[in-house]
Amino acid sequence: MPLLTVRQMSERPGERGDGASASSGQDEGAGFFEEDFQISKGNYGVDSVSALPIPLDDPQEVLEPWQPPLTATPLDEAFDPPGDFSEPLPLEAAASLTQDALGFPDTTFDDSAHNAQEDLDANDALPPSTPDSDEPPLPPASSSLTVEIPECALVTPRSCYEPFDAGAPVMSEAGALAKLAAVRKRLRKPAGDFIEYNLDDFAVYCDTEAYPCEMRPLHHLDTRTGFRNFFFDGILSVSGESKIFVKRVPIAAMPIDNYGDVTKHTVHGRLWLQSELNRKRTIYYRLGQPVREYARFFKPLLWVADLAKHFVDYLAVMGASKRKLEQHPSEDFRTSIVANVAFLHKETIGVLGTQSTYFHTIWSEIWDFSRYKAQPRASNPHTVVTQYMYDLFEHMPFGDQLEVVPISAKTEGLRNRLIQECHLELPSALHDTAKSVYTAAAERIRNIKPGDTISTKRDDEHSGTLWKREVSRGFADIDRWFARVQTVTAKMDGTRVFDVIWYYRPVDTLCGLMKYPWNNELFLSDHCSCAERHKISEDEVLGVHDVDFVGASATRAEFFCRQTYFHAERKWTTLRTTHLYCKHTAQGKQRRRAASPSQYRVGDTLLVHMDTASGVAEPCELAALYREEGRRIYRFRRLPRRRDVEPGAGARPNELVYGEALVEGRRNRIVGRCHVRVFAAGARIPTPYDGDGVGAYFFITHGETRGHGGVRRWAPLGSAPAGLRQGWDPASAPPRLRGFDLFCGGGNFGRGLEDGGGVEMRWANDCDAKAVHTYMANAARPGAVAPFLGSIDDLQRLAIEGRFARAVPPIGDVDFVSGGSPCPGFSRLTNDKTTAQQRKNQSLVGAGRDTSNSYGRLFPQRFLETIVTTPNPGDAKNGRALHWREGRVLTIMEARRAQGLRDTEVLLGNPSTQYKLVGNSLRV
Repeated sequence: MPLLTVRQMSERPGERGDGASASSGQDEGAGFFEEDFQISKGNYGVDSVSALPIPLDDPQEVLEPWQPPLTATPLDEAFDPPGDFSEPLPLEAAASLTQDALGFPDTTFDDSAHNAQEDLDANDALPPSTPDSDEPPLPPASSSLTVEIPECALVTPRSCYEPFDAGAPVMSEAGALAKLAAVRKRLRKPAGDFIEYNLDDFAVYCDTEAYPCEMRPLHHLDTRTGFRNFFFDGILSVSGESKIFVKRVPIAAMPIDNYGDVTKHTVHGRLWLQSELNRKRTIYYRLGQPVREYARFFKPLLWVADLAKHFVDYLAVMGASKRKLEQHPSEDFRTSIVANVAFLHKETIGVLGTQSTYFHTIWSEIWDFSRYKAQPRASNPHTVVTQYMYDLFEHMPFGDQLEVVPISAKTEGLRNRLIQECHLELPSALHDTAKSVYTAAAERIRNIKPGDTISTKRDDEHSGTLWKREVSRGFADIDRWFARVQTVTAKMDGTRVFDVIWYYRPVDTLCGLMKYPWNNELFLSDHCSCAERHKISEDEVLGVHDVDFVGASATRAEFFCRQTYFHAERKWTTLRTTHLYCKHTAQGKQRRRAASPSQYRVGDTLLVHMDTASGVAEPCELAALYREEGRRIYRFRRLPRRRDVEPGAGARPNELVYGEALVEGRRNRIVGRCHVRVFAAGARIPTPYDGDGVGAYFFITHGETRGHGGVRRWAPLGSAPAGLRQGWDPASAPPRLRGFDLFCGGGNFGRGLEDGGGVEMRWANDCDAKAVHTYMANAARPGAVAPFLGSIDDLQRLAIEGRFARAVPPIGDVDFVSGGSPCPGFSRLTNDKTTAQQRKNQSLVGAGRDTSNSYGRLFPQRFLETIVTTPNPGDAKNGRALHWREGRVLTIMEARRAQGLRDTEVLLGNPSTQYKLVGNSLRV
């Protein structure tokens, strides 16, 4: 590949100077004009460069689902497909459009022809591929860069520049047709159903307001808004005779042949162009070889046209012969179908006709998004909550957005039964008055013993405390601190001092000044006074209090405690007996030792920090465990990554090999556990082992052996090594929790939970039709998921009133609830949180919490951070929306990979919708 210097272009059609991405043709004049130029720092983030990095293997663009005019029709009349179309094609069947079953040709192409705006487009038009090993290295991080670029990277045909030598006489289209007709007559060409002339050395382009004469692939013709006026320049001839160059010929249609002929596996050589001049005549131009600069635009067309042929043929024969294509291992073509949905829709209508096309449900899933019907909206726009949730939130700024709906007897009965089964607290009235705390008599203070709960006066501002004095609703007596006595020590003067574990009240936690439902609840903490110099003396005690450690808000004791608060991590967990003593006491050490997880066993797989100079832990197997000089020694079997020992094997990052090397170390080198499982070589790796190491999941297919002369080599394993304690087996199919995915969006969050193996989403809710259709398109078992397309207010109303349905599950059927209410109402990225829309968004916290409170058996451990839904390169507050290495905006493919979306997962809708789906997605 030659090394070229980028040259500045004169003002010609197609010139760009707006800082567009390199792939959009910033260098289209390379090699044609002599004046070198420098690129400003404002455009590309460097001081100056001598050549522009131009990505050559950019993903093919996604087509917007815009309704095109049905102008492209095949040469042949629409054929009558065999069968009676008794079974419509859903989107999930598109995963079975296989090369083996349909004879799909093994075609690859390279297309870097899209402008800066189209870098925002979504999925690849092709299934993802692995970069070639001879890919040029990244440019050095310096202020002056040179890069290798292809020999031709124009985005405007050379025929649009002057001077230009066409190599053939130049005529108008009408003049060329007149001369070619005479040649055809002289050669005595037979008359047929239509007349065709050969079109070679051609380039196709269109005019836009910003970029005139921009080359475009032909599958964009009549499928995108603003891309309807296509033109071609090229050489017309009669089988190579009497070549004539024509310029700027308007294109009316692009007929494609071979539809309906299942013996033909490609449409190569069977594509024509029809000009506007010939719209009412049967004269067509057969596409031959394009000019050099247009080749990278023409090759994607051939791939997409072949995809369209097999897609349409598959729809046509579905009724006659439903083949069990799922039995054939294959690639999933859904992403390519969605990427080119407008072109496929246009071609299908042209071949099958409207009625036969819309018989198949795939169009309701990916075209008009009507497969899953929206629920009727209630006339009242207020957020529906129960009385309990209203009492918690009515004092908030969004309180006027809340509406209380009385719980029906049916719903209340199901809810109370679920609460009793889970040993939770039945609903009780919220405390609306401040808690009165009593002062103990001197006699009771003198009898304080370990295990008692005491209160002391809080430290004042002059003591150096970092605690701020805040008054919370329901806690009037805030000048007390509560503690649980661990040890009692008598001093020489006869006074006693106490080592304690502190209790935290809601105001001392993340709850802050919020309205807490119960004024008699304390949280035991992990904060003790053992390491403090000053101990609590007997004369500092204000009171001794009764605490119910297994009670609830209705307890007869003065306080109840059922949770432990970890002050450093700011999180809660269920109170356990091990929490009653800190780690400094003998009881605490003994209880923690008894309750701690079992020691590592031989055969366990662990992450071990081998190289202290590196921040990477390596997966190992614990091969032996013994004591030496009173110290426990661990012997590890190293499990190196296959790509390190076999660089040419093309192994995934988390593929290991079972080696023979052993190393020894101590326990402080162990970082934690990992999951390693053995699979047959060449077998499909199931989730979660296919995640390239996410969650510390690794797999092994090869092991170390010794050949002739002791040469080490790596051979497939016939079975798992004896003694290796393998990770979780996805094929075991343990019972999964039935999940309800609230505010589900495109489903990335829910699918991440499912990948963990413990949850299967059975219900989903979102108010966005495209998000719900995307969710269902990626569901592992769409028939097992019941989506509720509508507001959570309507879902909540139906559940509260006991009007259960398939998409509104009865209380007790759901084991797990996940989701997050819309965050703009609270986000610092929102400029004005006081608008009616933002108040509504804020109030949805109550509806989401009410739904999880009604359905859930399990409750959230922590909250996830706010994420940005729509990157904007001009808005710095949205974070880093620019490419990490190139001066351009992130493409949707790059953004979705950063959010954890797999390349095989489908995103429906136009690019702006897909950006929102990506932004609202977060893999766990």
